Amino acid sequence: MKLLSVLIVIVLVVLSLSVAYQKNQSAIVGQKRLEEEVYNKLLAEEQLKQATVKVSMLEAEISKAQSQIKSAQSLLKQTTELNNDLKSRLETASNVQAELQQKLETLEKLSAESNNLMVNQN
Repeated sequence: MKLLSVLIVIVLVVLSLSVAYQKNQSAIVGQKRLEEEVYNKLLAEEQLKQATVKVSMLEAEISKAQSQIKSAQSLLKQTTELNNDLKSRLETASNVQAELQQKLETLEKLSAESNNLMVNQN
């Protein structure tokens, strides 16, 4: 009987050690998985920070580009207005030149007629 008790105790001890070993191995595997998850989380957080910085930089570039576009649009508007003003002035100058040319021609005709009258009177 004692032998049987000793054998039962030995079997129970071996079984207990086996179960303890398996639980220890499971705990080690669980710990490794936990460490991997923590590492992956830290890596993801770092990548998120880098992406956030890149997004901020891109937003700043977009803002700068929008500012440049507004400036260019303002300059284009001013240039268009100036161009229209110059066209108007050129048209006015052309009209004045045409009027002056017509008056000059009229004066030349009058001068020629006056000279002819003076020659005929002499």
